[in-house]
Amino acid sequence: MKQAPKGCQLCQDAAAPCIEIPHYKLMVCTTCKLDNLSGWKPEHEPLLRQGLAASGLFIPDRTPEGLLPFTYQPPSDYAL
Repeated sequence: MKQAPKGCQLCQDAAAPCIEIPHYKLMVCTTCKLDNLSGWKPEHEPLLRQGLAASGLFIPDRTPEGLLPFTYQPPSDYAL
């Protein structure tokens, strides 16, 4: 995950230092990252789906709690 100067796409804090979440194409601040580490909250799914579509990826399997996983690694045989 690389550092970037953009604001958080979840909480809309324009001043927050953010990191990019690969494959979801999403910039999040530390607070939002920590708040979603065990799985993305359902209200964030539209943004996550947009990022996956932009990457040409399918929706990943959900966690046991029914949430999309925070990190997503496509299968090794998936051609990006």
